[in-house]
Amino acid sequence: MIKGNVRIELKDENTGKVTVHEEHNMVTDALKYVIGQCISNGANPSEAVFPICTKALGGLWLFDDKLTEDASNIHMPMNAHLVGHAGQSLNTDDVMRGSLNSAESGPTDTGYVNVWDFSTSQAIGIIKALGLTSAKCGDYPLLFSDGYEKYWYEYAYNSRSSYKYGKTFLYDNKSQLAYDLYDCAVRSHLITSYNLGVKDIRMDRSSVLVKQLITDDTSDLYDYKYKDEYKWSIGNDGYLYAIKMNTYQERFWNSSLSKDEYRKRYGTSNTDGDAILYVRKFKTSDFTFAEDGEEQAITLTNVHAANYAKVSNGYYWIRSADGNSVYKVDMSNTANIVHYSSLGGNNPGDFEQMMNGGVINSHHLLIYPDGQYFKGNSYFNSYNNRYTSFGYQDDNLFSEWRVSDGYKAFPVNYLGTICNLSTPIVKTAANSMKVIYTLTDA
Repeated sequence: MIKGNVRIELKDENTGKVTVHEEHNMVTDALKYVIGQCISNGANPSEAVFPICTKALGGLWLFDDKLTEDASNIHMPMNAHLVGHAGQSLNTDDVMRGSLNSAESGPTDTGYVNVWDFSTSQAIGIIKALGLTSAKCGDYPLLFSDGYEKYWYEYAYNSRSSYKYGKTFLYDNKSQLAYDLYDCAVRSHLITSYNLGVKDIRMDRSSVLVKQLITDDTSDLYDYKYKDEYKWSIGNDGYLYAIKMNTYQERFWNSSLSKDEYRKRYGTSNTDGDAILYVRKFKTSDFTFAEDGEEQAITLTNVHAANYAKVSNGYYWIRSADGNSVYKVDMSNTANIVHYSSLGGNNPGDFEQMMNGGVINSHHLLIYPDGQYFKGNSYFNSYNNRYTSFGYQDDNLFSEWRVSDGYKAFPVNYLGTICNLSTPIVKTAANSMKVIYTLTDA
C-alpha cells in the first residue's frame, strides 16, 4: 500500500514570511489500470511506469476546488479547474507549469519525495486540492497517450480503406467493442486480450460480431445512408447516438421520370433562426443495437449551429455556426441551453467528450462543463507524425481514442492521488511556492 504526505510552503517574496500547509492524501485505483494497460499494449513497464514515483506518479496537478475522495475517482476532474501543474522537467515560460527541484527530490528511507517549485508568476489562483498523475501529464495535462505502441484496428476483411485505417470507428472500453460506422452500419467488433498483437489488433473472423443498423436501400432511408451527415457519440449511458443538424432541399435529376425533383437533405449550418437537432439512439447495453424509438427532431430556439454535435455526460454539445463558440443543451430538458461564447478566441473545432463531462479538441483546448476552458501546451509525438492529445476517457482504462485515426494507446491522463486541503491556499504574484510530495510504502 502506498501512502502520501504533502507539504506546501508559500513564501511572500516581499516580507520573506513562509506559510506551511501539510496534509495526508489517498491513493486511487488508477495504478492498477495503468500497469495492466501498459502491459497489454506492449509498452515497456520499466520505461512507461517504473519507477512509480518518477513516472507513473511523477506529475502534479493543482485544482481550484475539492475532489471527491474515492478510490474509483481516477479521471481528470471536470468540477475543479487546473490552476497549475508540473512534471519531471524544468520550465520558466509557462504561467501554469512549475519545475521539478531535482536537487531536493529523491529516495527516502521508506519511499520517494518529489519537490516542485512555482515562481511568483506561476499557478496564480486559489488552490483547494492536489493530485499526482503521470510525469508526462504533469508537463502536458491534456495528453492522453505517452507515445508507446499504438494498436491499429485492422481486420481480416480489410480491403476497404475505411476498415483498414479505421476512419469511422468509436471504441467503448466498457463493452470492449469497436463500433464501425461504415455505410451507416454499426458492426460491433469484440476485442479480447488474445487479439492483441505487437503493433496491430488483427481480429479473427470468429471474434467479430456483426449487427447492422441499416440493411436495405429504400428511398425512406436515402438520407440516412449519408453517414458523413451524422456525428456519432458513445453516451456512456448504454446508447450510441447518431446526430445531425438542420435540413435543406436538394435538387436532383430523376432519370426514370426525365425531370428534376427535390429531396430532403441534412447536415447544414444555420446562421439565423432556430437550429434543429436530429437524434437517433441505438442500444448498446445488451448488444442488440436496436434503435430506441424513432428519430427525434429537437428545435433549439435561437441556436445558430454548425453540423457538429456530440454527447457528453447528459448534454448535447454543439459547435456554433461561426465556429468560435459552443452550445450546451441539457438532454433531459432541451429548452435548457447555455451558450459559451468566451473561449479566448480559441476555435472549438471538432471536439470529443471527456469522461466527467465537457469536451476537448485536437488543438489542446479543454472546455469544462461550466464553460471555463484550459488551453494546454502542445506536445508533438513523432510516432506517425501525430498529435496525441485528442480523445475521450473511457470508463475504466481511460485510454486514448480518436474517431478519425482509429487507435488506442497506453494511457497517461489520470488522477493517481487525491489530497484536499483543509485550508485553501491563495497564491498571488507576490508568492513563490514549493510543493513537497512524499510517497511511502506502508
